Amino acid sequence: MINYILQVVLFQVLFLAIYDFFLSKETFFTKNRWYLLTTPILSFILPLIKIPTFQKAVSQEYIVQLPEIFLSPEKVIKRTIDETTFYESVNYINIIFWFGVAVFSVLFFVKLMKIINLIKTNKAEKLSIFRLIFIPNKTHAFSFFNYIFLGKEIPVSQQEKIIQHEMVHSEQKHSLDLLLFEFLKIAMWFNPMIYFYQKRITLLHEYISDDIVSKKEAKETYINNLLSNYFQVENVAFINQFYKKSLIKKRIIMMTKKQSKKMNQLKYLLLIPVLASMLFYTSCSEEGDKISTPTKQAQTMYFNKNGKVEKTIGKEETYLDVYLGIGKGYEIPKGKELTVDDLSEGEKNEYLEFKESAESGDKFVLNVRIFEYKKGRKVVVMLPFSEFIRDETAIETEEMSFLKIDKAPTFPGCESGDKDCFSKMIQKHFAKNFDANLPNTLGLSSGRKRIFISFKIDKEGNVADIQVRAPHEDIKQEVLSVMNSLPKVIPGEHEGKTVVVKYSIPFTIIVGEDHGVDNTTTYKSNSLNNSDGSLSFMKIDKTPTFPGCEAGDKDCFSKMVQKHFSRNFDSEMPKKLGLDSGRKQIFISFNIDKEGNVTNIKTRTPHNKITEEVKRVMSSLPKMKPGEDNGEKVNVNYSIPFAIVIE
Repeated sequence: MINYILQVVLFQVLFLAIYDFFLSKETFFTKNRWYLLTTPILSFILPLIKIPTFQKAVSQEYIVQLPEIFLSPEKVIKRTIDETTFYESVNYINIIFWFGVAVFSVLFFVKLMKIINLIKTNKAEKLSIFRLIFIPNKTHAFSFFNYIFLGKEIPVSQQEKIIQHEMVHSEQKHSLDLLLFEFLKIAMWFNPMIYFYQKRITLLHEYISDDIVSKKEAKETYINNLLSNYFQVENVAFINQFYKKSLIKKRIIMMTKKQSKKMNQLKYLLLIPVLASMLFYTSCSEEGDKISTPTKQAQTMYFNKNGKVEKTIGKEETYLDVYLGIGKGYEIPKGKELTVDDLSEGEKNEYLEFKESAESGDKFVLNVRIFEYKKGRKVVVMLPFSEFIRDETAIETEEMSFLKIDKAPTFPGCESGDKDCFSKMIQKHFAKNFDANLPNTLGLSSGRKRIFISFKIDKEGNVADIQVRAPHEDIKQEVLSVMNSLPKVIPGEHEGKTVVVKYSIPFTIIVGEDHGVDNTTTYKSNSLNNSDGSLSFMKIDKTPTFPGCEAGDKDCFSKMVQKHFSRNFDSEMPKKLGLDSGRKQIFISFNIDKEGNVTNIKTRTPHNKITEEVKRVMSSLPKMKPGEDNGEKVNVNYSIPFAIVIE
């Protein structure tokens, strides 16, 4: 919405610039009037027009995400203490917008009631189709639709010309023009261009009336009539006033100006390239709008049960809605199917979370797709896996999806068709071969960087058609080098035939984060050891074992550390330290030594008290079963980022 508003304002600035520089000094008053009426409306419509021929065509293909790989830190264990408070749930921008609308609506109705009161309290005389209302003890002169208001103190000798002038306003319905801009001011009260438009149309109305009335007598006489007295004016923006001091000089200059040459009408042709440029801009920026400006909204859940769609709107705000198909006879939503590349960063994270939870069930597995659905909102579609495989479009070509295939490619050392083992071996291959020191030498800004890879396993089991999107060319080349070093695998099969299988892998690197400790957790391509002799969590053969977990279970270890923090960290303490409100990042590094003890705890926090609390929680971790590599007990290094939210 913000992007749309900015485009509207930008287009209005361009339209007014053309008017001021090329058209405002011409005597084509009627054409200028229509220009000033149509261009603000066009500025609202143009951002909504998308011409397909202007848009870049992007081929669509179905991509399945493998588990995300994290490099430096090796295994992210994130604890977010995120309490929803009243002020965080309130949309202040909406409140301010509607408050402005309410204020300007009230102001409009106050002015309108002021005119209605003048009509009711003063005597009206019928003048043809008009009504002439005399206002006692005033020198006002203005019109509003078919009502002409005239102050009784205006000299009788001037009244006739003033009435003729105001009749032109009434006949040409100038009040409608001004009301249009009053409504636009209510809807976009924060847009200064509407006020500039209204000033220009008001002046143009006077030009039109002056031009018509001054032809009935000598222009000098008419001008002298304007200058004969200083008159009061009514402070109402949507009425046409005869005497308005700020406009009189401009009106006189325009009346003494020679008629513009017909050739000057060619200036209106400037609109053609301007409109074409605007359409080109709005059409080509569509994809960027979709990706870069998604907003969280209350999540809508669609249930397609046996072909009947029902929906519920939840309280949680998310980037994506959810569509669940169950039973028999359901249909996938009607809309454009998207790939992960069509999503913004926030949408990608939500989508991957849905995939991980939906496709990792032990008994009931759902397959996940992403569609553009109602009002352009993206929706995660979750369908029963068995039903999804029957989708005929999935097997029309020889290229197959990782999850749809009967028998997935087999990585050396894995059991035949074991998808989980394939994914884990890809992870391990990256952990051992990707040079994670490289990103820190390229001058990239610090923070988390996303890298996306797609590749195919061909019918011979070779890695082919590798495509990479990375924040730097050197990183792209390093990823290509790692991918090309993958060993030959046993090709996948579907319905008894060898087929090509496509994969997609997102992974994350962290650049320039020292986490308040020595940079010892970065991967090295030629060495498995950190500078303190400890081994990396993901590179080790057998990780330390948390009490209650199976031997070497990394996932269980991570969950238990997370649970330990959740139970023991004093989440109320940061609120009492006088820190600024908002999200605060905390980074921790520690080792599990050869005896299974937690040692070498290092941390970076926004306050010493939080540092002490983090170290207290870390020191209270139970003794572990130490990690092993090549059959020997070793020190193992970990890095944990987590966040706290301070009110």
